[in-house]
Amino acid sequence: LCLPSPDLTVLPFVHVLRWPGQLKGVSPEAILLCDKLGMPGVPSLEILLRTAADHGMSSELRYNCMLYASRRLSDRSGPYHDQYNHASHLKQIKFVPASRVNPTDNTMKESGLQRPSECYLDLDSSCLGFWIVQVEYKEIAANFFVEKKPSMEASIRQLLDVIANVRADKVLENRDRLSIVKNMFD
Repeated sequence: LCLPSPDLTVLPFVHVLRWPGQLKGVSPEAILLCDKLGMPGVPSLEILLRTAADHGMSSELRYNCMLYASRRLSDRSGPYHDQYNHASHLKQIKFVPASRVNPTDNTMKESGLQRPSECYLDLDSSCLGFWIVQVEYKEIAANFFVEKKPSMEASIRQLLDVIANVRADKVLENRDRLSIVKNMFD
């Protein structure tokens, strides 16, 4: 049960307190309900992330959960910022829609939900087979601390894995892709 807010209308699973008149976060009634009685002003971050990770939910609802949470994460004084930074179990939830390509022929390899620490925002990182956040989620994912590019160490490790799994003739066919890899480090 949360305080009424127009933002919560896109989250139908969140129960909102019905209150006659206006119930603002600074009103005496809201202070009584939240501070004295412990009623949350916003839904639990964990519930939002678990809903975003639930394949059984519609993509629209999963998007709305991520959007609602990310807007509150971007505010360093917001209700979710400290909670997300200090709760390692929340960072283990796979809720970021991402995909990756086969680095040897640039065909779609797979798509799915990933942890924020397992995917990247920069499309060029896909040439090595890293998970890339879907375009429509990039701005939202950045608020969940998704890195723009993989580290140099991770890129080298991934490149060595690709090389170990590729036949020499495939490398020659895809030599133009090697220039993309070079550009990642410029």
